[in-house]
Amino acid sequence: MDWKLLARSDRLFVREAESETSVTVRLVVDATRSMLHEEGGVTKFDYARYLAAALALLADRQGDALGLYLVRDGTAQVIRPRRDVRQVARVLHALEQAEPAGAWPAWPVLERALAPDGPGGITVLISDLFEAGVEPAGEIATAVRHLAAARHELAVFQVLGRAEQEAGYDGAVTLEDLETGRQVDLDAATARTLAPARLAALLAPLRATLAEFGAGVEPCLLDEPFEAPLRRYLAVRTRR
Repeated sequence: MDWKLLARSDRLFVREAESETSVTVRLVVDATRSMLHEEGGVTKFDYARYLAAALALLADRQGDALGLYLVRDGTAQVIRPRRDVRQVARVLHALEQAEPAGAWPAWPVLERALAPDGPGGITVLISDLFEAGVEPAGEIATAVRHLAAARHELAVFQVLGRAEQEAGYDGAVTLEDLETGRQVDLDAATARTLAPARLAALLAPLRATLAEFGAGVEPCLLDEPFEAPLRRYLAVRTRR
């Protein structure tokens, strides 16, 4: 309502103007050693950074504040969210130069990286969602819970190889955990029977945490073009 015009003319006027709709987009990219898993000449980290680069360009085109958090070696390399013409170049350069190492950090490390930027906005997690150890400590689920509680809109993309998802190997094989070096000998035929259920059980706590906050996991397979899961996510978000 334009109160000054009302006072002068005794008529009602509504002032219309474009409103600021930009948001803060935080890209949290898993750069731990498990992301070095390779199929068809593409590693999970390659796929993750291509997807992150596409999201960065989209955020830049929309005029959003953009930030990058590369999680590796128990730490987080941070490019603070900014809205300027050089920010997307900074993010793309960091993605190009990054090398996976180590394991996912405990929440206090990631909290120090994320908390100063304030609540709200969109946080995109791109990861295989695997954690080190025989009995994972739940670092990723803990991070997701804290981010959601801080009123971050969450988008989670899980990057997996089809062979590791379906145990697409032949004969007797030895599998090695890239983060811990632990090796497991198994029969591929038996593994193919057990793999879907074991993977579902592994991810069940994290999926339950996401469901609490109305978020889900968008699967990304290495033999699938990276724009496919991005299109699926954007289509769902547009319908909200």
